[in-house]
Amino acid sequence: PGALDPGQPHADLSVEDYVELISDVGFEVCIVSGEHNRGTPRFPSEMMEPHPNVENDLLPRFIEQAHAKGIIVLTYYPIIYCKPLKPKHPEWLMKFLDDGRPQEENLGWFCFNSPHRDWLADYLSDFKNHLDVDGFYFDDTNWGTHEEYPFTPGCHCSYCEELFRADTGLEIPRKVDFDSMTFKRFVSWRYDKVIDFMHHLYGEMRRRYPDLILDMNTYFWPSGDWALGHPLGSFRLEEVGSYFFVETFRSAREPGLVSKILQSTGTPFGVFRNVTQSLEGFGAAPYMEPHTPGIFSMTSIAHGGAPCGAPFGGQTIVQREHQKSVFSELKRRVDYMGGNSLKHAALHYSTINRDFRPSEREKNTFKTQAWEIGMHDAYGAYEILNRSHVVLDIALDEHLNAERLSEYSVLFLSNSACLGDDHCEAIRGFVAD
Repeated sequence: PGALDPGQPHADLSVEDYVELISDVGFEVCIVSGEHNRGTPRFPSEMMEPHPNVENDLLPRFIEQAHAKGIIVLTYYPIIYCKPLKPKHPEWLMKFLDDGRPQEENLGWFCFNSPHRDWLADYLSDFKNHLDVDGFYFDDTNWGTHEEYPFTPGCHCSYCEELFRADTGLEIPRKVDFDSMTFKRFVSWRYDKVIDFMHHLYGEMRRRYPDLILDMNTYFWPSGDWALGHPLGSFRLEEVGSYFFVETFRSAREPGLVSKILQSTGTPFGVFRNVTQSLEGFGAAPYMEPHTPGIFSMTSIAHGGAPCGAPFGGQTIVQREHQKSVFSELKRRVDYMGGNSLKHAALHYSTINRDFRPSEREKNTFKTQAWEIGMHDAYGAYEILNRSHVVLDIALDEHLNAERLSEYSVLFLSNSACLGDDHCEAIRGFVAD
C-alpha cells in the first residue's frame, strides 16, 4: 500500500483513511511488504540490519487497524532474494549456467539446496515475531537470476554439485546443452529439488505457526520454460497446507488456461491479472471499467479457484466505485469457489514436451522473444476447444494413468511427441476401454 510508503501517488492518505478505503471496497486480504528493497526489515530484526526509521514505521499500525476490520494481512517476501545477506554468506549464492548470454552479477539470489533454506525459516520467524502478519506471499520462486526476463538459470554451486552426484552418480552440468542426456537429467532433477525446498520450508513454518498462511507464486505461464525451475505439475502444496497463485499479464485470454492448469494440480489456488488496463508497465488506468477484472475473476471461480479482483499496486480513491462493483459481484458467488469441473475432455499439457520436444529448442535456448508462448499447438488446441464451448480439463504428465484418464470421454493429444512408456501404456488402455 502506497499509504505506508512516503512519496507514493496517494501517500496523502492516512493509514486510517487507507484502511477505511480498502474495507469499503471489500478487500478480504491485503499484501504488504515487511522489507524495503529486498532485505532491509521494517521491524527491529534480530537477524538483519533494520531500516533506520524502523521505530516510526506505519506498518504495525496498519496491520492492527486492518485486523480490526477483519482484513487478513500477508507480507510479501522474495524467496530467493536478500541483498544484504550476500556479503554475509556468499557461499550460499547460486552459480548460474552458461546459456550463451553474458553472465549477470548475482545480486543476492540464494540456492534452494544451500543452508539458506534453514536460515530462511528463522528469518521468516523473525518477521512473525515482530509483525502480526497472518502469513507470507512468496515471490521470486524461480531458480536463477531475477531481474531481466528471460532469467538466467541456476545452479551448479557446491551444494548442488554434491547432491546431484549423490542422487545420479553424474557430474553436474555447467552449461545449457539439450543434446546431453546428463543435462536433461539435470533439468528434471531441479524440479524435484524445488518441490523439496518448498515442502521443507513450508512444513517447518507450519510446524512453528500452525495457522500461518503460505502462498506461493508459481510460473505456470504459457510463456514459461524449464529455466524457471517449475514443472507443469503438482507441487503437492496441499500436503503442507499451502497455496498457489499465478500472475496473468500477457493476454486477456490467459487466465482461463492458467486456471485450468492450476485446478489440475489439486492445490488450492488464486489467479490475478496484474493490471486490468495498462497505460505503461504496471501502471493501472485511473478510471477503470469493471468488466475486465470481473470476467477474469469469474474465470478463476469457474475452475475452482479464488479471484483477486484488484489491480497490482494498491488502491486509489478514484478506483473505489469500480472495485466495489467487482468485489460485490464476487462475494455473491462465494459458495461456488473451490468446486470441481465437469469431466468430458482432457487436453494434455506437458512438462516433458515443453522441455524436450525438438520444436521447443529455440525457446529453451533463449533464441526467441522473452514472452514467446511455448507449445503453440497445445495453446492453440486449448483456444479451439474453449471457443467451441467444449468442456475441458488439463491433463498433466502425471495424469496419464488409467485411474485419472477413466474420468474422461476424450483425451486430446496435441503433438504429444515426448511420452514415457508408462504414458503410452495408459493411453492405449484408455482407447481400448
